[in-house]
Amino acid sequence: MKKRFLSFIPTVLLTLGFLAGCGSSLTSASSSASSTIAQHTVTFYVDAEVYGTAVTVEDGAKVTRPSVDPTKEDDDEYTYAFDGWYESNAETAWNFDTNTVSHDIDLFANFTGTLRTYDLVVWAWGGDGTTVYISEDEFNNLKTVISAEETYADSDILWKYKTGITNDVFNSTVGGALIKPDVIISGANMTNGDYALSLDIEGPRTKMGLGWFGNTSRYAGILNTVGDHFTLAKGVYDILLDEGPDYFNFPTTITVEIGESKDLLAVLPEGETRTVLFSGNDVPIATYLEGQVTGVAEGVTTIIATLGFYAIECTINVVIPVSYDLIVWVYGINSTATTYISEVESTAMRDAFLAENSLSPDSVNWVFSQGLTNTNFNAAVNGAGNVDVVISGNKIDSDTDIVLLHTEYGKVDVGGGWFANTSRKVGVCASVDTEHLELAVKLYDMVRNPGPAYEVSLNRTTLTLAPTQTEALVATYYGEAVTWESNTPSVATIDETGLVTAVADGSATITVTDAAMHTATCIVTVQTVVEVKDLVVDILIGTSTSLLITEADVALIISTFEAALVENSYTDVNYEIRADFRGAGADFCARMVAAGDVDVAIGASNLTTQTGFPGMYPDSLWTNIKIGITSTSRYVGVISTCSTENLTLAQLFVSCLTVVA
Repeated sequence: MKKRFLSFIPTVLLTLGFLAGCGSSLTSASSSASSTIAQHTVTFYVDAEVYGTAVTVEDGAKVTRPSVDPTKEDDDEYTYAFDGWYESNAETAWNFDTNTVSHDIDLFANFTGTLRTYDLVVWAWGGDGTTVYISEDEFNNLKTVISAEETYADSDILWKYKTGITNDVFNSTVGGALIKPDVIISGANMTNGDYALSLDIEGPRTKMGLGWFGNTSRYAGILNTVGDHFTLAKGVYDILLDEGPDYFNFPTTITVEIGESKDLLAVLPEGETRTVLFSGNDVPIATYLEGQVTGVAEGVTTIIATLGFYAIECTINVVIPVSYDLIVWVYGINSTATTYISEVESTAMRDAFLAENSLSPDSVNWVFSQGLTNTNFNAAVNGAGNVDVVISGNKIDSDTDIVLLHTEYGKVDVGGGWFANTSRKVGVCASVDTEHLELAVKLYDMVRNPGPAYEVSLNRTTLTLAPTQTEALVATYYGEAVTWESNTPSVATIDETGLVTAVADGSATITVTDAAMHTATCIVTVQTVVEVKDLVVDILIGTSTSLLITEADVALIISTFEAALVENSYTDVNYEIRADFRGAGADFCARMVAAGDVDVAIGASNLTTQTGFPGMYPDSLWTNIKIGITSTSRYVGVISTCSTENLTLAQLFVSCLTVVA
């Protein structure tokens, strides 16, 4: 029976540090002989790659075994051990102690594979290449979650993710696997069709829990072939049938002050009827009751929410209450996600107040409310009992739960320009701390006057365009619509929507004006984009009466240059050949000087003698073209206007035309 050589991917090169000196170590074992003794080459191969350096051995001599045996990386199914060097189709390994060399020899590394064993094998079908039923990220997340379980921490588990094949092919692959899977994750077809899998009675095809995969119609099952693996397989199976890690939401961190209570709620999917279990440690730092956490003592503790298999831990930081100079509550977004005051607007007002009164951010407790009805917001303000200023709507003091306001600084309109919603109100609470009243009145006065945002602004203050290009300017403003104007329409125009159109090179100022006559400007610079060439060649093709360089000559010049570009590995070269001038040499020179961008010139005679010739580039020569164009007395050269950036290509152009064809 012929020896079968296992394929070896050249990852072994990682271990071949000896190769640099391998040629000297793999020497012939034969003694010196006369120069007439035949020489043979012995080459070692690992798979299709040469291993080390080929060795020259005299006829009848022995070859030395490589000093380091090659290795082969284990795969999911086999571990590999090197068992010797073999000639092609040989049944036994080469014996380095007795075998002698009589011809050129190729010796191949052979490896013996031993089937691996695992504590558990899990396979998943990801999809058919068109539809993704289980993504690789979802599969890897499942691996991470299960592997973190204490039961499986020390288990050797093989996870196999198969995608790009049909469900039938997946089932067939499972059936023919050398290492049989214990747990299968797939679709309903795992037990249907010609390749249906035989599942264990205690691990039948069952729909997996929600939260594991985006596709909720995935199934898990245990194969009948699990043997001693059943306990581990059943544990994984049970986990998969429970809800996954993305099934419900619970905050992971929260900070409360001593004596303060905050909502800490688990959000469950619609239709979920089970009860979330909450647990924590015994340190008296915080209490948790009916969805609220209350700070008891300074420190850190945890609350764990558990539903089925999955648990989420929330870290609770309890801090000492801060003494504030002012406490302000803002009614921002209600329970149906309607925004009355955005958080950005609220923060801008706070920052303006802090800056105007030289206050630090820590000195003012500025609370932005989200998710409450107006009634519940008012009740929360009253419940807090220490709020100095309230910014809300008309229902501050005209709702089921009203906020009692100060007799002198009651509810008034917020000035224009603070918020997009212009029906907001501000009032100082009747419960204002006596020591806070002065600051509360300062905020009250600031807020009821027009805000700094009652000014128009633009998304761009400068803009650079090429002629015919357009770009939209976006104005941010309060009040009525704005008007647009360009001070130089011949350079750039602006329409009523803020669309700028570049007309011609120059500069224009675009001005936008709001209803209160506030303005903002954008400087628009229009400039023509000049295309930069990698090489410019100008050709004097003849006089007014005689064509000296034909179209065929120009085509040959171009093809010769293109071939040189390929030979020298140039790609995407942007060059221009100007082959349109007929007339006097002096006029041609004047044209080149006027253009100012010519790198190489071609003429029918020695242009260096012409009046106005711009001169040759330093160390360049006016050289006869030798590639076989119509006339042998045509000349080419790099001229003084050649840019430094284009010099290398210019020299290549000249050199490829001045080599004899």
